Formats: sequence, structure tokens, C-alpha cells
Amino acid sequence: MDALPFWESQIVYSRGVDDYQNVCYLIHFDGPVGNSKAQHYLGFAKSLPERIAKHRASKGSAITARANKLGIGWRVVRVWRNADADAEVALKSMLPKNLCPHCNKRVERQKARLEYQSSARVA
Repeated sequence: MDALPFWESQIVYSRGVDDYQNVCYLIHFDGPVGNSKAQHYLGFAKSLPERIAKHRASKGSAITARANKLGIGWRVVRVWRNADADAEVALKSMLPKNLCPHCNKRVERQKARLEYQSSARVA
């Protein structure tokens, strides 16, 4: 299972649709959703573009449907390629908030370091 660099997972379709087959993905909600006050959704998709379209249409999961109904924004913040259902279970056991670059400062620092290294290679 390969994790995409964080800045790249912000632009989910930058590599083309074929690179987003069999992935795990992390959604971050802009505010707490429902009685559980959840702020993340971690899922598996055979085709990420199709799955995200279902979430946007409130047909992907109950929590994204609830967020859409309440007007709570959300976005995909991280994507793991070459994944399967076992990878989804393993990632969920790590707690999605610990994997979220918006909620976890260690992850955010790693994101900044990777962005710097990427820009240094281009220059």
C-alpha cells in the first residue's frame, strides 16, 4: 500500500483516474457530524472518483450524507494507493484523526517537509 504525498492527495485526480483504483481514502469534515461528533471518514474504494461522486450525492455513507444535509464541508485529505479491505481495517485501527494532516501537527510537519523536498528537486 503506497501513501500519496499529502499535497498530492489534496488534488485527488492529478494523476488520472487509473491511479485511483483500489485505494483507501481519508475524509476530513469541517465540523463535527452527528451525535458521535465524528470529524473523519476512512474508506476503501475500487474507484475513488466514482466513490467520491457517491459521497457528494449523499449515497456513499451515512456520515457524508448527514454532513451534506447539515451543510458541513468535507474533503479528501489523504489517499493510500494499492490498498485492499485489509488495509482499510489496519488504517482504521490507527485512528483516522492520527492520520489526518489537518488534525495532527506531526503529520502536518511531515507534509511541509515533503513539499519542501519536492520543490527543491524541481528548482
